[in-house]
Amino acid sequence: FRIQKLISSIQETDADIVVFGLQDLKHPELKLERLKNIFSSEKRALEWEVQLKVHLPDYEIVQQKGIFGVHLFIMEKKGFQEKISFENDWEFSNPYNRFSDKGAVMIVLSIGETKLAFANCHLTSGKKEEKVRERFLELESILKECMNRLDGKKYLCFLLGCFGFGV
Repeated sequence: FRIQKLISSIQETDADIVVFGLQDLKHPELKLERLKNIFSSEKRALEWEVQLKVHLPDYEIVQQKGIFGVHLFIMEKKGFQEKISFENDWEFSNPYNRFSDKGAVMIVLSIGETKLAFANCHLTSGKKEEKVRERFLELESILKECMNRLDGKKYLCFLLGCFGFGV
C-alpha cells in the first residue's frame, strides 16, 4: 500500500469524515477466474480495512459496502459518529457485462440536516468505439439508478471511481 502521503494529507486537514473508494481489488494473477476474484477482492478489501485502521487511528470505519472489486469506506473522526445517520446503501452490478468485476456501490447518509450520497463505480475499459459507448451507457445506468434510489430528494452527490478513460 502506498498510502502514506494520502494519510498525511488527511491528518493535516483534520476532516470529520473521510471517504475511500477503491476499484479493481481483484488479484492481478487470477485473470478471468471470476469466483476466485470475488473472494480475492473481499480479502483485499479486508487488507485495506486493516491498513486504514492502522494508519488513521483517530478515525473509525462506520460504514462500508462492496461488490466484486469495487469497495467504499466511510470513516469518521472518533466522537463524530453521533452526528452521522446512515440512511441506506446499495450495490449495482454492471447491466451490460454481468460477468465482470465492474459495478457500483452507494452509501447515503446525513450529517445534521445535510444529506450526502457517495457512489463508487468501476466501468468497462477499452479504447474501441463500442467500449466507449458501453462505458457511457454504464455510467448513465448507474446515475439513473442512483437518482431512482434517492427518490427525488435533494442530496449532495459524489461519484468516485475508475471510469475507464486513460488520460
